[in-house]
Amino acid sequence: DEFGNPIIKEGWNFLSIPVNPVNKHYSGFYKGAKNPPYYFSGEDYNTDNDGQLREGVGYFIQYGSQIDKTFSGSFINEISTARGNGVKVYRRSGGRAGWNSVGTVSCPISVDEIEFSPIGTETPPSADNTREAGVWKYTPGKGYSAVTEMLPGFGYWVKVDNDGFYQIKIEPGDCSSRASVSNFSNPREDIYNKSTKIHLIDNESKATELYLNTENSINLDNYEMPAALPDDSFFDIRYLSGRNMTVNPGDNGSIIKIQGATYPMALRVSDADADYTFYDYQTGQKLGTIEAGSTSSLFVNEGTKLVRFEKTTNLVNEFDAKLVSNKVVVSVPEAQIVNIDLYDQMGHKIENLYNNEVNGSYGVDINTNKLSQGSYICKITAGKMS
Repeated sequence: DEFGNPIIKEGWNFLSIPVNPVNKHYSGFYKGAKNPPYYFSGEDYNTDNDGQLREGVGYFIQYGSQIDKTFSGSFINEISTARGNGVKVYRRSGGRAGWNSVGTVSCPISVDEIEFSPIGTETPPSADNTREAGVWKYTPGKGYSAVTEMLPGFGYWVKVDNDGFYQIKIEPGDCSSRASVSNFSNPREDIYNKSTKIHLIDNESKATELYLNTENSINLDNYEMPAALPDDSFFDIRYLSGRNMTVNPGDNGSIIKIQGATYPMALRVSDADADYTFYDYQTGQKLGTIEAGSTSSLFVNEGTKLVRFEKTTNLVNEFDAKLVSNKVVVSVPEAQIVNIDLYDQMGHKIENLYNNEVNGSYGVDINTNKLSQGSYICKITAGKMS
């Protein structure tokens, strides 16, 4: 991988053939594989009955402690119908956009170089819509995440709005100049950075993050995660809605689904805009409350597969404000306009940080990058209180 470590780890790996081998049977290429490779197309996981590996297809393969580190074969510089190795991708039934597991070429390539061609005279999938939905990878011990660049040997997920052929291409001899090829920026990163984060880490240090935001304009369809492998050992944590983001949670948006974790698990919340209380969804048992700005954790024990959480703004019974890291956390007993101004030591107003309604607890970031070194004062008013 980019860090010089074997790309294959113990457990479930999401792979694609980095070269075109002479012997394409999976047992001859992935010698340590514990299962026939699984790929996903449109609606379901499948395996090829003949065991033959295909260029441009992403496969889930499970490994034990004996992992493969070297592979031999010819260079793959193109996946297309013109080359005869185009990969069919499918939307879901009912016209819904569908996930497909794909592979890549023998060099790094940006996701903005993904193209699609039609099946017959049909309209091909939109590459722009695919990039908007995200190209995703699976990392053992971390789960799914969106990427801007595809690296040789790994599998990836693309979401398509029509049936068609997936294709990518690089020029022969172009590999050495592709140390960093992506000019594509992940539009999710800015939203993630402004969101409350729920961190979950299990007893084997497998970890992931989920996100919570209050901005109703976010298109949640672009945060839908690819399908989890239906195997109890497959590590995957997501909201019950199938996403890694929720907005003003309710119903399935406030329920976390846990798969393949080793208990006990630690759960903490960062950049919280309120106090959050967590429950075992199936038994109703309260797991604990994490207050806004707190760095404490609570524990999820064996048998808990679904965790429900809710904002507990009703716990606030007085006006309060505190500084946590670079965030001012304000708590008010009832909904009212809160104003936060930043002053220097001489009493000069630097900027207004916030002026809007707060109901319960809310955190406001202070951008210290644009401030000179020194001491500053925050003046906070809420109604007649300050």
